[in-house]
Amino acid sequence: MLPSFPRAVLIRSDCAGPPRVSMDGYRRRHLVSAGEALRLDCPVIDSAQAGPIVTWYKDGDEVSVGWERYRVLRQDALYVRDVEPRDSGVFICRATNGFGSVDVNYLVLVQPGQQSPSRHTT
Repeated sequence: MLPSFPRAVLIRSDCAGPPRVSMDGYRRRHLVSAGEALRLDCPVIDSAQAGPIVTWYKDGDEVSVGWERYRVLRQDALYVRDVEPRDSGVFICRATNGFGSVDVNYLVLVQPGQQSPSRHTT
């Protein structure tokens, strides 16, 4: 009879681990005018096959389905339509997998848009 040995699982360090931030094209600060659309991408690289779970936060509050002008797109990007000055703040993309998580911070500043000239009807 052969002796039994405990089984070991080999995990390659280059294949498994928490998500990492990709700095390609990443800009921390975004300045937009009121009325424009805003898209923030979550620039993470994940070695897990299933991909990370991405959660977006604005000023510490999780962006939820009920936020009327906010949408999380399939590519894990956050889209905000018709931005307003109150949309200014700190946005965080948190990417999590079974090995850990990483946060990507954005500072969004919304400046008031130009008022269109009023039309007078006579």
